[in-house]
Amino acid sequence: MPTILVSNQRKDFERIASKIKSLVINLSNSETSYKQLKMKNTIFLELFTEHKGLHIVGAIICIAALIFDFFVSNQSLLALSSFIHINVVYLALLFTVFDGCVAVFHSGGLHQDPMRKERAQKLWLWVLIILALIKIILFILLVYSAYQVINAQGQLTMQLETWDLLKIIIPQVFFIALIYFVFGIAGFSLYYFTGNIWYKLWKFLLPNQDDLKKQFDKQCVAFRERAGYYGIELNLVAQEFEIYQHIFRSQIK
Repeated sequence: MPTILVSNQRKDFERIASKIKSLVINLSNSETSYKQLKMKNTIFLELFTEHKGLHIVGAIICIAALIFDFFVSNQSLLALSSFIHINVVYLALLFTVFDGCVAVFHSGGLHQDPMRKERAQKLWLWVLIILALIKIILFILLVYSAYQVINAQGQLTMQLETWDLLKIIIPQVFFIALIYFVFGIAGFSLYYFTGNIWYKLWKFLLPNQDDLKKQFDKQCVAFRERAGYYGIELNLVAQEFEIYQHIFRSQIK
């Protein structure tokens, strides 16, 4: 049976009841999200059977390789950046991020099924090889274009001897090959590192359950106090606003 409330009393109770209902929904969603996070994080960590310290070391090495990769790309992609009119720094950064993603894909960590994992490793290994070859070819083209001049007869000639060109090209080729070799063997460790960051960030972004519970209890107390202030039966007004179980569950706690 509805209680007899004047306008201001009803607005008071409606306001508090609305907050309580909203907090109940938020608490339920938060609890579901935490369970989902915990389950997925557990499945993720089960992929890494080796000592976690080895993966941390591998991730550091892979990140160092990515930093070097950025500087290598900054040189290798100069000609391409001029041709497509994009700042070479942005282009190098894009390639570096893509290289990191390919290293993770090649690790097979995204696949639990052994057959799918093996197929992914083979596929993305070819992508790593192609990316390395692209950078090597672009660097060679850059070197050749940088040291070409037009002679008196209007012909293109090289300023440097072949051996001098090789002394410039070979170290860079070796360095690029080394970087992509690291991507090939340390991608799984990079996946461990980035995955842990992702789950920690996910947890950080979730609403704090303790804070939500404190707000819920505070609103329930406010509802009970308001009922006492107006001299209205608490159980009746709580039933009317459909928060009876929440009010008395909070009171039991």
